[in-house]
Amino acid sequence: MMEAAVALMLGSSAIGVGSLFIYLLLSHLGFVRPGLKSPTLKLMKLNNSGPDYVREGTKITFLSPKTILLAAEGGRAVIDTGYFVGIPDGYCGVVVIRTDEYRIATDLRPATDIGTGRTFLPPGFEGVVEVEIWNKSFDEPAGMDAGLPMADLHLIPVPTTLRVVDKI
Repeated sequence: MMEAAVALMLGSSAIGVGSLFIYLLLSHLGFVRPGLKSPTLKLMKLNNSGPDYVREGTKITFLSPKTILLAAEGGRAVIDTGYFVGIPDGYCGVVVIRTDEYRIATDLRPATDIGTGRTFLPPGFEGVVEVEIWNKSFDEPAGMDAGLPMADLHLIPVPTTLRVVDKI
């Protein structure tokens, strides 16, 4: 009887260790995030004429709804992505502008002097997502064709409590 109880305990602990190993592996690969629920992002397309977005894992890439042309002397543009977004409670959104698709308008070389900003969307934010870009080159105009990746929206969990320590 004692041997059966020991075998049962060893078997159940092996199952527990195996389950823990699988859980740690999945959390390391990003499939499981301890203590976090999957957020529900509200995303609504405002018109039917603009391009769709691309979802890549935990980020959403907005495609340029139109051809963008920035003047040579510090040209600036605020582009409406065409999407209304609702950031879930417990998360903030960060919109990061993508500059890898901008080209010099005259000869299609990559534009290296594109100014970008990051837009912070607080928890509970509901509104239209806009991106601001500017041409830092005073020599050449730059631009991007419609339908290319323009900006990425990242959801970041916001801690509910902070712990302050005396030393690091």
